[in-house]
Amino acid sequence: MTNIVELIVVGKRALYNPMHYKLLNYYKKNKDLIIIDCMFTWDLKEAQRIYKIKKKEFPEKDVIMTGRAVENVGTFIKWDEIDKLPEPLNQKEDYQIIKISYGCPNGCSYCFASKNLKVYPIPPINRNLVKITDENIMAFPQAIEWMDELGKKRVKNKTVKYELICGIDFRNMSYEKALALKRNRFIDVRLAWDFGYLLKDRIVNTIKWLTKAGYKSKDLSVFMLTNWRIPYEECIKKLETLWRLKVKINDCCWNCSYKKPIPAYWTLEEIKKFRKAARKHNHLVLFDSYDPELHRKRKHPVYSLLREIAKNPPKPRRPLMLEEEMLVRPKNPKIVSMPILTNINQKKRLKVRINTNNGKPMILQEIRRL
Repeated sequence: MTNIVELIVVGKRALYNPMHYKLLNYYKKNKDLIIIDCMFTWDLKEAQRIYKIKKKEFPEKDVIMTGRAVENVGTFIKWDEIDKLPEPLNQKEDYQIIKISYGCPNGCSYCFASKNLKVYPIPPINRNLVKITDENIMAFPQAIEWMDELGKKRVKNKTVKYELICGIDFRNMSYEKALALKRNRFIDVRLAWDFGYLLKDRIVNTIKWLTKAGYKSKDLSVFMLTNWRIPYEECIKKLETLWRLKVKINDCCWNCSYKKPIPAYWTLEEIKKFRKAARKHNHLVLFDSYDPELHRKRKHPVYSLLREIAKNPPKPRRPLMLEEEMLVRPKNPKIVSMPILTNINQKKRLKVRINTNNGKPMILQEIRRL
């Protein structure tokens, strides 16, 4: 066996390959090391299986597991020192991965994002396409400032384009932020709509800001969580809304992949029907109702699914989740409002303001710029 650090990537994680260069560089002096990287929780069992095999096959080597899926179960590589390494210049990928902020103040029940918020300095830019992996960049008050600073960057005397990998939180959007995204060349803009249909107006308003700022609707897309606590019938109505807006969908099957679906809150039939309709939706949005598989224009399949649902006995109205209560009834004194980030001084420290539900003074947590 070649005497180098062995890196095993379990599941699909092509986006984060540039970070692997840093990982290998950091451990380059440790030749007796095997690193197993796992991004998604549904691949964790396979990662653990490989871990056991490698431990048995190479007892003299250290075997380390890392990745978000592993972090979620409490064991992970500490990236603080690795993050300090310079950005890799020898990577084969023609884009750069950066992170300006870490964490999200929302604490949504389906998400593993940390509420331990951090801010990083913008690193040197070395590619003309930069992918930003911040979990909720719009929640930070410096968001427009960061975007404008990025917009001034040049690589080889050419402009740089940027892409936000995580869906934008419409709760923190504004028309000013939409303008900042457009003028600073942010592409493939994605929103997140993981809660119920009752938030339709908020999504519609955010998309209006983005199209008014200069984006074409078909160049926008919306993340939507399926197989979760939002029922299938409600997600079909959400899909119809996206069709009316002519906006693409990025549907994500909760806690599993579509290749190996594991029914949780939906049936297997519902998962498959929605996936098929979502795939066709994107065809029809991109090609103005033309179906490239049928070679003709056609009606959207969402309407036949809505008719099918209408024939079934009506289901009892589901209770609102806590996060939805926060969004639609913010004046209710019994509900804790969503966290708000505010600047507090010239050093750009941040404070998270969380209103308590009993009228007592606010809880303040200070976050220092790293």
